[in-house]
Amino acid sequence: MAAQLSTGEVEALLDRASAATPSTDAIIAVVDVQGRILGVRTESGVVTSDLGFAIDGAVAKARTGAFFANNQAILTSRTVSHISQSTVTQREVQANPSSADVTVAGPGYVA
Repeated sequence: MAAQLSTGEVEALLDRASAATPSTDAIIAVVDVQGRILGVRTESGVVTSDLGFAIDGAVAKARTGAFFANNQAILTSRTVSHISQSTVTQREVQANPSSADVTVAGPGYVA
C-alpha cells in the first residue's frame, strides 16, 4: 500500500497546480489512490453559484485519474461506481440560497 501524502505534500501539489496556469477560476482536487479527498482549492475567480457542482466535478476527475493510474488494482464495476458517485447531496442541489429556511443548508452548503 502506498504511503499517505502529508498535509505539506498536498499543499505543495495544490500550489504547483495553481501556479501551472494563469487562470484564476481553477478548482483543484487531490485524492489518494482509494479516491479519498486529501485537499481541494478553489481560486478567486470561481463563480460561487456553481461551486458545489464544480467541486464535485473536480473531485470526480481527480478520482478517475487516481484509479486509472493505480496499476496495483483492477478496475471493477465497484470502482467505476465510486468514480461516478456525487459528493453533492440532494439537499444541497435543491437548496435555494435566497431562502431563510436553515433546514436545507448543511455541510458543504454554498450560499
